[in-house]
Amino acid sequence: MWAEPPPEEVRQRAQEILQRAEFERQESLLERIAGWIGDLFERITFGVGGGPGFLGNLISLAILAGITVVLVLLVRSLLGRRRLPKPAVDEDALTIELEEGRDATDWRNDAERFEATGQWREAMRARYRELVRTLIDDRILDDLPGRTTGEYRTEFVRARPANAGAFAELTELFEAVWYGGVETDAADNQRFRRLVEASRSREPVGV
Repeated sequence: MWAEPPPEEVRQRAQEILQRAEFERQESLLERIAGWIGDLFERITFGVGGGPGFLGNLISLAILAGITVVLVLLVRSLLGRRRLPKPAVDEDALTIELEEGRDATDWRNDAERFEATGQWREAMRARYRELVRTLIDDRILDDLPGRTTGEYRTEFVRARPANAGAFAELTELFEAVWYGGVETDAADNQRFRRLVEASRSREPVGV
C-alpha cells in the first residue's frame, strides 16, 4: 500500500518543481525596457558618490531620451495602423430633404436671394429643391421622405428618357458641389439653371 510522504518531503519536492524553468515568470519586452530604465536612473548621480560621473550621466540621459523618442514614435505608429479609413460616400445614399409645407415658389425665392448675395452653393441647393418640387407636382417624381439624388435620377430617366441627360448632368453637378465640397461660382450657377430648365421642359431640349 502506498504510504503518504512526510510534510517536509512534500514541501521540498514542491519547491524543486516550482524552481524549474517552465515555472519561471517571463518578463515582457516592455517590462525589460522599464527595468533597464529604472536601473539607469539608479546609476545617475551627476558625480556624487560612486556613479559614472557627470559626463557619464549626461550620456546616459541622452541615450534615455533617444529611447523615449523611439518608443513614442512606435506607439504612434501602432495606434495609427488601427485607425480605419473613412468610408467613401455612396452617391446613391445622398438624400435631399424637402421641407414640408414649402412649394416650388418658396425654393425659387430662396435661390434668387442666395444668388443676389453670391451664395452659389446654397443657391444651387435651392434650385435643385425647386426642380424636384416641380417634378413632384407634375407627377414625374414620387413624393416620398428620405429620397436620394440617385433615386430621383433613376426615376426621372424612366419617366422622361428624352431629357435624361440634362437631369443626370445637373445631379452630378449638385452632388459634387453640395456633398463633395467642390467650389462653385456664378458660371456654374448659370449652367445649373440651364440644366434645370432643360429638365423641367415637357419636350426634349438640347443643352
